[in-house]
Amino acid sequence: MSHEINTKESIKIMVTDEATRKILDELIEQFRHLNRGDGIYSGELAFVRLTVNGQSVTEEYDWNRKFGENPVFADDSEIMLLLNKSDITDFEMLLEYCATLTCATYGYSFLKYLCDMSDKSALANLEYKVLEYYDYDKEFTACKLCNGELVYIEPNADIADITNVINWGSADFQLGVSADDDFEEAGEKSPHQLLSMFKEKYNLPDGDFVLWEDALFFHNSFVIEHGSLSELKKDIERFAGFAQEHGFHIILDGVFTPFDDEPKFAYMYFVPGENGVEIVSAKY
Repeated sequence: MSHEINTKESIKIMVTDEATRKILDELIEQFRHLNRGDGIYSGELAFVRLTVNGQSVTEEYDWNRKFGENPVFADDSEIMLLLNKSDITDFEMLLEYCATLTCATYGYSFLKYLCDMSDKSALANLEYKVLEYYDYDKEFTACKLCNGELVYIEPNADIADITNVINWGSADFQLGVSADDDFEEAGEKSPHQLLSMFKEKYNLPDGDFVLWEDALFFHNSFVIEHGSLSELKKDIERFAGFAQEHGFHIILDGVFTPFDDEPKFAYMYFVPGENGVEIVSAKY
């Protein structure tokens, strides 16, 4: 699994007693770790929205906001001044960041830590969502804390349920075909032409294509408007049909999440099957 982790987090807690105050202290200290880049080799803190006792500060999307030797936000910044307020009773935070970790616990790992160290009755006052995926790895995690229990989000939506997503992005999209023999022996069955048409249609750079002796495929990040999903589905089905017709195997992988927009907590991916290509999706 890659160490470069893309994470989206939504956190809400109402402080009512010492147990919930302890959880809040953990949450505040965790953001301080993130802000300093503790245990982070490289990465970016792209988006933050903090609300404390009804007062909000938003730092809009900026993928040039790097983790480094200095904190991302200085002590006198609006974000940190709000975070350091005393007598916090109502706390909300929305985050999006990418980090290559050295020895640190963030995102899903931190949520699991909270679940292990906190009283369940106190956790019932905490709402926590995580969507975490990896560069160059098909694994991803979608979960939420609900009534003190950690719930993993299975595909639970159809395409009509996720129409409010404007753009979808995948950090690790792969599409192509593989063969039992190399493509030179395949002759006119070679998928080069089909993949070239795909490249031209979606304006993809040449460097995004990988050629092996037995495989040719696109492999990189990919962003698409929601309204173009049905067209992309048709193009993927052309690959699937081509592969089936010529005895090749389709290469298809990569989870898509909302790209630099809200709602953040949804995902979808394409699954080939006997009756075409299916779009599998979830939102939470």
